Amino acid sequence: MTQKQTIQVPSENQIKSKDGKQSQPNMDQIVAKWLPRVFIFVFILGIIWAFIAAAERGWINPIVRVFFWVCFIWCTLLVRS
Repeated sequence: MTQKQTIQVPSENQIKSKDGKQSQPNMDQIVAKWLPRVFIFVFILGIIWAFIAAAERGWINPIVRVFFWVCFIWCTLLVRS
């Protein structure tokens, strides 16, 4: 039988240098932390832009617009809590 080896990756708070002090995060850690956040922000901006463009062209009627904005605000509040 073979045993599975598990690798534990230390969290950001657990990374310490040899002298026991916390080391500064390197560029890879910063990019890995912030790049997904930037992509999600740009994606949400694109969805909002597409919704506004569709509303201006008349593809979405006023009732649906109000419904979508209420759902958007509700989802935003759920994510924040």
